Order: sequence, then structure tokens, then C-alpha cells
Amino acid sequence: MNTTSVFLRTSALAALLVSSFAHAAEAEQAQTAAVDSAPAARDADEIIVTGLKRDQRLIEVPVAVSVFGAEQIQQAGIQRPSDFLQLTPNVSFNQSINRTDFFVNIRGQTSVRNAEPSVRIIVDGVPLSQPSEFVQELVDIEQIEVLRGPQGAFYGRNASAGVIVIKTKDLTDDWSGEVRGGYGNFNSMNGSVSFGGAIVPGVLKVRATLAANDTDGPFTNINTGEKPQRYREYIGRFRAIYTPTPELSVDFRVNLQNAKGGTYAYLPQIARHPLTPNGTVVGGVPITEVDTNNVDIPIVSDVVSSLRQNIFSTAVKIDYDFGGATLTSVTSWANVHQKSGGKNLPYGNAADASTNFGAWAGIFGDQTQNNDDEFWQFDQELRLSSNSDGAFKWQVGAEFLWTEWRRFRNVALNGRIPAGQTLLGYNGIVGGQRTLIGGGAVPLEPSQLYGVDSPYASRVYTINDKGGHNIAPFANIQYDVTDQLEIGLAGRYDIEQRYTTSQGTDAISPFSGQSFNQCVRILGLSLAECTDGRSRVFRQFSPKVNITYKIDNFGSVYASWGKGFKTGGYNDIGSREIIVRSKIPVFLAVPGTTPEQARAQAEASVFSQDSFDKEVATNYEIGMKGELFDRRLSFTIAGFITDLSNTQQYRFDPNASIASIDSVDASRIKGFEFDVQARLTDTFTLFGGYGYVDSKITRFLADPRLVGNRMPNTAKYNSVLGGQLAQPVTDTLTVNARAEWTRSGSMWFDIQNTPNTDRDAIDLVNVRLGVGTERFEVSAWARNLFNKKYATEAVVVFPHINVLTQAFTRQVGVEARYRF
Repeated sequence: MNTTSVFLRTSALAALLVSSFAHAAEAEQAQTAAVDSAPAARDADEIIVTGLKRDQRLIEVPVAVSVFGAEQIQQAGIQRPSDFLQLTPNVSFNQSINRTDFFVNIRGQTSVRNAEPSVRIIVDGVPLSQPSEFVQELVDIEQIEVLRGPQGAFYGRNASAGVIVIKTKDLTDDWSGEVRGGYGNFNSMNGSVSFGGAIVPGVLKVRATLAANDTDGPFTNINTGEKPQRYREYIGRFRAIYTPTPELSVDFRVNLQNAKGGTYAYLPQIARHPLTPNGTVVGGVPITEVDTNNVDIPIVSDVVSSLRQNIFSTAVKIDYDFGGATLTSVTSWANVHQKSGGKNLPYGNAADASTNFGAWAGIFGDQTQNNDDEFWQFDQELRLSSNSDGAFKWQVGAEFLWTEWRRFRNVALNGRIPAGQTLLGYNGIVGGQRTLIGGGAVPLEPSQLYGVDSPYASRVYTINDKGGHNIAPFANIQYDVTDQLEIGLAGRYDIEQRYTTSQGTDAISPFSGQSFNQCVRILGLSLAECTDGRSRVFRQFSPKVNITYKIDNFGSVYASWGKGFKTGGYNDIGSREIIVRSKIPVFLAVPGTTPEQARAQAEASVFSQDSFDKEVATNYEIGMKGELFDRRLSFTIAGFITDLSNTQQYRFDPNASIASIDSVDASRIKGFEFDVQARLTDTFTLFGGYGYVDSKITRFLADPRLVGNRMPNTAKYNSVLGGQLAQPVTDTLTVNARAEWTRSGSMWFDIQNTPNTDRDAIDLVNVRLGVGTERFEVSAWARNLFNKKYATEAVVVFPHINVLTQAFTRQVGVEARYRF
């Protein structure tokens, strides 16, 4: 079916929706005629959406979007991204044990580690460089918009699943501020202070924010005594707006963050296998089968983990009003630096005979993993937008983006090699006994190469640079054919060059007798050739077409077709060959198999490549938004089909110690979503929502057996139901109460849909109760009230090895805030 045919069909379906609701709208018009005589009062509560780079009424914007206003953010106790994402239809998120690894998935389109995200995040018109910038305390937030579906025509690369737009509180001439503090279980403390006003009224306004967050987390490593989910962060933000003339506005901001905590303390499940015929024992808990729903497993690593992160970002947004049009320049710079270290697979203590982990030492070794990642991004956007409120509105512009990512990776032995012993094997197994450095061992400095005279000899040591630059012109128009009918056209053409280099070292590994440099060792190239690296250019045109029909005093219906893409890139040079070589012994062990046959079988079984192509999403969508009963009832509903090509997926191969991005040739996502809000009384509001996704692999040439499997990291459905009460008890005192129930459907974590590794549906309940005045409020709250235990992430290493990250158990606390 061609694009034109599909779009005409969606438009026809939208027309049917219009006629279906026409009578309801007409009846509503009659009921609200008296209210319409006072439009000013009605406009005061109007929700304005900015996600498509111009101000539009929520009930008329032609995109599925969930909006959280300042009042709702406060009432719901939204302090971190997960707090509002779990309330959004067809949005899933995966939180690793590494607190900064946070992957947002919208409508079945996944974001995965080591690859570009599928969701772009914009704060006050400025794009964030990395998802880790997003995983911070949300302070001074005025509005959050979650736009679902490809928005490549407006935001280019990495907006293929959607966009999250965050608007902080407006700066004012009046000096004001807020102090907030809270305490909860797990020795959790958080607080913030923000204040600002005019230094020169009408000309220079400023606002500063300081925030801190500290928790031990709910779990304890039974071997080391550490709190692996501990996390402490400090955040500082400053913003200034300078308006020397009515035409010119300069918006400057700077953000700083420092965080440290634990990481890599996973829950290992190693089932029955020839090496472990009776399974394993993890901290006294027997494991005979893998089961993602079983998280009653203690953390048993013998290495104290460590996570350190520093973020610096700054941006300048300049607007100049020429009268008929406004020129906007957005310039931003970001630097994210993170170091992490801890135990490597299988995340246990190989010296503890009761675990049976020692049986796997010959496969994985007894090792630590240590990474040093630093990311830089420069972004410049220029756009010219019409100021007309007439029938024709337009915008043209271009964006330039430069990025670089450098990673030091150091996999090292977790023990001292006795003098005179001979090193044997690829995994660094030592003949005879080794003296293991047990509980209390610490991660290493990732950028330092450790020799055999060290207690922790480096087995893998790589330095890889990846990055590129992108330039993209764009334009969009909006034309009101009539007062009711609107047509929108948008397009953007991205040209992105990506590169990778293998910096490495000339040092020879005592374990392999060859260069540590993966590119030199595997491909036989010189260090200079590896340092020169490789590059590719990706090009993508992302169009979007939408038709909107507005129904007076009711809302609108729309139909849209559009594309978005996630840029391609590189795995580390030589990754495929390393994985192939690691598979050859498996096939060679079969009697009668020749080395040539084993090599051919290994190559056929590995679909990882040293580079991966861009991921492209093509979306067809219809939707409706409406308000009834004097705006006491509002709702949105949308249905969509998204076709994906070259769907990027994360894969970790433990035998080769290689993490790579693989591509699924094609997949199709079908689904629908709705949300509703009913103001039943002046003080009580009921809200709810539901999203359903059917995401299937439709073509996979490397392994046709996987066709029909569900795509990973996406809940089958999610739903939310809740109520909010704001009941005045005196002229100045109000009781605020809120309860919300969310249910997230089943989820797979690998494209193989390995048996027993899917997670069952999860039900969570959050509650909040408080009293407050105009200036002061105190609240008590609970998240995961009924203490549901579940995994937030699973890495399926083999059918018999599954590695889990456990979610926080029940959290309770109190919070107070004072506005001045």
C-alpha cells in the first residue's frame, strides 16, 4: 500500500470521526452558549503547547501529547522523570542499576545503551545532549509536554519516537523564591532552594536554583556491605533574561551537576547447564531456572562499585522581533563525564564455593569492569518564524550539531597473580591457584593500564572515539483553509557524518600475546590506520503532513503522516570478528566438524556488524481531542501504525566481552491510546489513561526464526487511574490528597523472546496527603505503596543466564515547601 493511499484512508477515517461526534458537539454548543459570552475567563485556563515550535492550543494541536502543568506537578509530587513518564500512555522506561542509564521508550520505539536515543529532550527551547542530563531532580518546572510519534520534521535526528519538552518557570520582575525539603526511608534526603527577580526591572531578570538529593537505596550487598543503589547529587542552575529593547531578548543559562553512587550490582541468575548441572546458589538462594519475575535474590558481588558523574552545560537563546517575523538563535554546549566500575559478569564471588560461580571462571574469568566515558556536544540552531496570527504561518531554519564520545574500557582480573605462574587462556585463567582479593576490593582507574605485576592485571584495554557532525535545513507551514480546517506541512533534511577511531595502545597483552588494541589485533592494521578510523554519511528527509478539523466549543480531529530517524553509527572496530572467533570453539566441539565448517557456522550465527544503519520510522496516525460539559470533561484519543526499518537493539556477548548495536531489518507497531480528565466537583478531579502497543518483528534476514517476536523493552500496554482532591477547610488552609494506580503490561528484554525472561504485568500504587496555604505546604507520600518487587531491567546473556536490576521497593517520606 503506497503512502498516498494510506494517508487518504486515515483522512477519511478522521472525517468519519468528525461526523460521529458532530451531534455531541452541537449539543454541547447549546449548553455552553452562556459560558461563551465570557471568553476571557475561559482562556485563562487554556493549555498552550509549544512542542511543534509555535504556541498552539492543546485541544487543537495535531499530535498526541500529554501535558503536566505546574499545579499537577506539585500535586503529584513529580520530582524525577520517572514520576511523570509512568503516568503517560504508551510510554515505558528502563532504569538500570547505574542510575544515569535511563532509557525512554515511546510507542514501542526503544532507546538502548551505547546508541543514540529515540526521544529528544528539550528544555526551554534548548536540546539536551544526553539522557543522563535528563535524569536529575526536576525543580522550578512550569510545564512538561510528552509528544508521541515521530517528530523528525521539527527536531531531526533522535526524535523518531517523540519529544519531551520541559518549560521552567517564567522569570518575573518581582523577587520570589521557594525552599523545599524532604526525608524518606533508606535515609533519603532531598532539598532545593530557588529564587529570582529583576536586577533591572523590565530589562534584566535572573533566577538561581540549588538542589541536592541523597539516598542509600533499599538494598545491601551481603558480601561487601555496600549500598549499591546509593546515589548523591548536587545541582546548580542559573538563568538570566536580558531585554534591552522590546524587540531583543537574550536568554542565558548554565547548569552544573555532580553525582556519585553505586553501580553494576546486578542480580545474576545462572540456571542448570553442563557446567552447573544443579544450577547456582546466590547468597543461599538456589537458582535452577532463569525467571525475570524472581527478584528475591541477594546482591553478592565481592567488589565495591563506584559511579561518578559531572555535567556542565550552557546555552544562549536570542530572539529578535522584526515585526513580521522573529529570528531565533539557540547556541548550546554540553560536557558529560562519567566514570563507573565494579564486578563483571557473573557479578558474584568466584571464591565462594557455595555459589558454583567458580565453575564459570573458565568462561568469564573473575574480573572487574571499569569505564570512563566523556561526551561533548555543540549545537547551533537558527530559525525565522512568522508572527502572523492570520491564515498562513511559516518557519524556516537550519541546525548544526557536533558530537564526540570517548570511552576508556578496562576489564581486569580481580586478584593477584602469583609470581612465576604462567598465564593461560584468553580469559586470563592462571595455572594453579590465585590469591583472590575478596570483599572490599575497589574498581580501578579506567584510563590506567595495569600490568601483571599489579593485583589487578588488565585483560581488555581499549580507547575508542566516536562522533560526528550534522547539518539540517528545515521548514514548516501552517495554513487555515477555513476557520475549521487547517493543513500543516513540515520537512527537514539531515546530513550526518559519523566516525569511529581506535586509539588504543601499542602495548602487548600478556594474556593473548598480541596488541591490546582491538583494531590492530583483530584486523591486522597498524595503530596509525586504526587511529585514522572509519566514517560514514547518513542522509534522511523527514516530512510531516497533518490535517486538522476544529469543532467549535468541542475540540478537534486530526490525521497525520510523518517520518523520523535515529542516526546510524559504529560498534568498536573489529567487534564482529571478535564475536565470530569466540563462537568457533562452540561449533568445533561438535564431533566431525572441521575448522572451516566451524568458521562458516560461527559467521552465520553472528549478525553483529562493525557499523549499523540509521533507524527510520514512518508513522500514520489519527486522533481526536475534546472538551465537554463546560470543560469539566476533557479527553484525547489516538490510533497509529508505525513501520520501522533497521531497528537498533543492544546486545552483549559475554564470551567476547563485546557490547554492540545490532539492527532488525523491519518491524511494525500498531496501537492506540487515550487519556481523560473529569472535574467531578470544584475540588475533586478523576483522571485516567490507557495505551496499547502491538510491536512485532516483520523481517529479519539474519535470523528468520525471530519474525513475529515482540520487540523488547516495551510494555504491551499501560494504564493509569487516579483522583486528586483539593478541599478548602478554612479561608486559608486546603487539604490536598492524591492517589494513582498504574499498571504496566508484560515486557520482553531481548529480540529472541527467550523463555521465562519476560516480565509479568506490574501494578503500582502511589499516594500523597498534605495540607497547605498559599505560601506553605507539608505532605506525606508513599510510592509503590504495596511494596511490589520487580525488575526494571533484564540482560539476557544466554538462555540460561539472566542478569536483573531490581526496582526500588516501597518508598515513604515527608516533604515541606515554603514560597516567598
